[in-house]
Amino acid sequence: MMKVKLNEIYLYVSVFVASMIIFFVFFIMTSQTAHTEQTYEMTDHQINSNQTEHVQKYEQKSKDQQNVLAVTVR
Repeated sequence: MMKVKLNEIYLYVSVFVASMIIFFVFFIMTSQTAHTEQTYEMTDHQINSNQTEHVQKYEQKSKDQQNVLAVTVR
């Protein structure tokens, strides 16, 4: 009976120690990456001049239009 309880205690302690090791490894890795700058490469994205002209034309159209208020009666 005592051997079974001792084996259970060893199991619980080993799971606890393994969980603590995983937690501390994760915590150390996140604290190290918090102090480094992340760089993003945008090599496949290009802005064409046609796209910017289209956006400017759309903005101009929205400024030229008048606001309309619609009221419905039931």
